[in-house]
Amino acid sequence: MRPVFGYETTAAAVTIAIRRINEEHLLDNIDWDFVWLFPQCSEALTSGMTVNLIRDYDVDVIMGLPCAKSALNAGSLATFSSIPTLSFASTWSDFSDKSRFPTFARSVPSVAQTARSVLKLLDFFNWDQIAVLYTDDQERRKCYNLNNEIQDQNAVNSGKSLKFNYINGIVKNVTDDALTDFLEKASSLARIIFACFDSDTDKRRFMLHAYDSNMIGNEYVYIFPEHAPKSNSATMWKSSSSGNTSDGRDEDAKKAFQAAIILSCLLLLNLKYGGTISCFCDVVHSDVEWDLTSAKDLDAFRTEIPKLMRLPPFNCTTDCDWPDAQYGSVNSPYMHDAMYMYARALNKTLSEDPTQMLEFNEPYTSALIWSTRGGQAPLDVPICGFSGKSCPVSFMEQNGAIVIPVSVVFVLLVLLLVAAVVYNIYGRILRKRLENSLWQIENDELVQIDAAQSINSSEQSVKTTSTTHSIPSVFRKKVAKNSRYNFCYRRRELVAVRKHKTHVQFTPEDEAEFRAMRSMTHDNVNQFHGLSRDLTGNMSVWKALPRGSLRDILEKDSISFDWFFKFSLIRDIFEGMEYLHNSILRVHGRLTSKSCLVNDRWQVRLSDYGLSTIRNYEKLPARDMLWTAPELYDKQPLLKPTTASDVYSFGILCSELVTEMEAFAVHKNEQNMTDDDD
Repeated sequence: MRPVFGYETTAAAVTIAIRRINEEHLLDNIDWDFVWLFPQCSEALTSGMTVNLIRDYDVDVIMGLPCAKSALNAGSLATFSSIPTLSFASTWSDFSDKSRFPTFARSVPSVAQTARSVLKLLDFFNWDQIAVLYTDDQERRKCYNLNNEIQDQNAVNSGKSLKFNYINGIVKNVTDDALTDFLEKASSLARIIFACFDSDTDKRRFMLHAYDSNMIGNEYVYIFPEHAPKSNSATMWKSSSSGNTSDGRDEDAKKAFQAAIILSCLLLLNLKYGGTISCFCDVVHSDVEWDLTSAKDLDAFRTEIPKLMRLPPFNCTTDCDWPDAQYGSVNSPYMHDAMYMYARALNKTLSEDPTQMLEFNEPYTSALIWSTRGGQAPLDVPICGFSGKSCPVSFMEQNGAIVIPVSVVFVLLVLLLVAAVVYNIYGRILRKRLENSLWQIENDELVQIDAAQSINSSEQSVKTTSTTHSIPSVFRKKVAKNSRYNFCYRRRELVAVRKHKTHVQFTPEDEAEFRAMRSMTHDNVNQFHGLSRDLTGNMSVWKALPRGSLRDILEKDSISFDWFFKFSLIRDIFEGMEYLHNSILRVHGRLTSKSCLVNDRWQVRLSDYGLSTIRNYEKLPARDMLWTAPELYDKQPLLKPTTASDVYSFGILCSELVTEMEAFAVHKNEQNMTDDDD
């Protein structure tokens, strides 16, 4: 058995594996100690030696076990002690039962693994219905056993179950009639066909029959399992590769195999003979030339085995001089893989994939396997069924009677919703325009008073729209002084027009402020008519009260107030200020004796409030600074007024009313205190 799995021709594969493990730094700083025993495939010896290894040598892993019966005994004992056991040659399906052998592993595939790979492949592409063809040579029976294993595993599958639409087994001789009969029946029952042949020559014959039966289009897929690595798996369409004499149909076979998938156990050598020699299940498109392990690479690996056997740790000299021990065994690469697999298991990188289940790379399968089908995997059941007469009815054909009315109603609802939103937005715009029109005053609405005529006749009347209005003398004086105020009639009402000499572009926030000012109604707050504009700038329009301002009254020496009257005036100022503080304006900002107007009932109304944006562009008259709180002078320009600064101004006004004279009358005649804002 030396050429197959003998100690002299196999053990040194472990040395090659350790060399690779060190090069890849899988297990650095590890010292390896080896103990080798020879049970001679005896069940009794295997049991005794396994106990010795576990009890006396305290081994971490048991490796080798080429004989199935020996592996069975050693695996059972190792399971009891939780010792890993790795076999490089046993293919029994019993070892796949992890409830019996949870610590057993092997580097060669079993029938159960091949069956699991087939089911995994079908599940990956969502193929639920297939047809099966297998042969039974009555000797090795590999396809017979594989078919049974697939059905057994499918029966216990906890997920979705595979449906076998048609199964046919061909015993011994595979005739052309048998192949044709299978394809004829399968064409009406399946598009995914699993075919397992004991002989490689039958695979090419089968695909040529599929080609002749016009069953190699994009709808069909043929899956062929490979139980052992072969160098010709990717080129089995060639007549020479399958043992046939040339029949001139290689091109037909090549086209036919474009519909095939080879599920194969491949030997790949990515580095030199010390590199990767691994057995794994993969999906191979039959029309792609793969770089399989060449005979030269494998020969180099097996030639090195006898040389390494003569070196530590084995030091095999006399026993390794046999003629049939001068070349590595057939299974020596699998011994290498068993050792390498154990090292990988110890390495932390395997924690990323603890299940070690077969996985397929989706971009790889789309780009390579289905390269001749536009990158799309075929369906297990065609859209129109196997007969082509069961095409699904379109959604509109099936539900048109419901969809159309519902769609119409939905569209109408959407249109109504859009119309409602547009109407709401348009309504808001119109409301805002209407509200803005309340404070926007055109110049032609203001009728100027003839100043000269007013001076010559103290009781002169001005006629506007057939109505006569008397002009108070206090206003005639202001017009005569040519101050910033002008007096006009607007809609038969006398108004005071304040000239600001500023051109300001108003923001939506400013417009909101003007709307709030226009809507203010309080007994102690003067009415704001709005804003107008001429060539000199903006003009604010206020209601003109007949008795003028507190300043006008205080300047008259002939007027004297009792304390009750003074208190009434102070209360009016306070209540007007409180109203402004609780409004959107939050502050008056320019509270002086001239901004406190008095009506004909001796009621004080605060005027000249708001207009914060316009005030920012105006210079505060020097005289008005006498009513301004000192803390606002900390910076230039002046800081924004606050409620506290209004209270300071209110205090100055109180002192004026109590003393019945201007608080800062001592400065009245100083040049820098001239008032140009009466």
